[in-house]
Amino acid sequence: MTNRVVFVFGTRPEAIKIAPVVEELRVLHINPILICTGQHTSLLEGTPAETVLKDSVSLGMPSEGNIFGWVHHVAEVLRGEHLTAGDHVVVQGDTMSAFAGAAAASGGCVLHHIEAGVRSFASEPWPEEDIRKAISGMADFHYCATVKNGLNLQKEGIFENIHITGNPVVTSLLELGITPCAVSEPPTILVTLHRRELRESPEFPAIVDSLFRSMKNRPALKFLWPVHPAMNDIIMRAKKPSNLDLVGPLSYVDFVVRLSTALGLLTDSGGAVEEAATLGVPTVVFRRYSDRPEAEEAKIAVRITPTRTSPAAALYTLAEKSLKREPHDIYGDRKSAFRIASHIKKALS
Repeated sequence: MTNRVVFVFGTRPEAIKIAPVVEELRVLHINPILICTGQHTSLLEGTPAETVLKDSVSLGMPSEGNIFGWVHHVAEVLRGEHLTAGDHVVVQGDTMSAFAGAAAASGGCVLHHIEAGVRSFASEPWPEEDIRKAISGMADFHYCATVKNGLNLQKEGIFENIHITGNPVVTSLLELGITPCAVSEPPTILVTLHRRELRESPEFPAIVDSLFRSMKNRPALKFLWPVHPAMNDIIMRAKKPSNLDLVGPLSYVDFVVRLSTALGLLTDSGGAVEEAATLGVPTVVFRRYSDRPEAEEAKIAVRITPTRTSPAAALYTLAEKSLKREPHDIYGDRKSAFRIASHIKKALS
């Protein structure tokens, strides 16, 4: 048996969310081993992967479309070359990298799952909903952002080692000194859309055209869209309105600074919903099913299903200030990462 703590990650949101936990563990005199799968490459630029997590061992295995083949291969590499029985393996969220780390840990390691219990109770998002459920079934320790997340686990028959810690993304955000701000001038709506179920929908080109027309119809507003690489082809083929800036992925600091002064956020990202709620930025969740209902219950967010006609309603909701602009701590606070690190340390003893 060992007392090694091993973090497995590979994507931008994982890097942002595990970094403060790694920092807290170091303060507690625990120096974890960091393994980056390589699932994301350029998207890790401008994130803690280049600072707090810079000493990671890289597997150099970017994802190439075969989801479960990739997960199996990475898990085999982790199990065969990097993990030892008794290791405490930490994964975050519902990514392919998290699934690979969890699968590798099932061979005699102790598994800790950050952001446990997030559920849509639907077929989407896929494969994330299936992955998060599978990891919950394998995990020994579950670190939930909210009470609702913990109750979701109990509905699935999981009752032991559930800890309500808050989400460490809130720690990352607040440690940067980013606080709620006045709306920028001219008012800007930030757009982040990238989900597989949206971009692979046969209606997506028509939805983009409708969104761009709706933007054009609101000339008093500016729109900023940091485009995910997977969205480039379709976005660049559409006729862009003059009040929309299409840019590449922003550094994490730049993104949250822009978010803090935005009039509103149009997104399909769960992490962005958490950040926006913390900063009090009104949000339209552009998805068929929600897995962050707390923001909607607090009336700082509303879910709108993506269709050919719904972009106009989404922009109306944000432009006409139909939602509260009020910071919330529903997803955690500055001590979220500390709580997780403390539970990990206790599990080692």
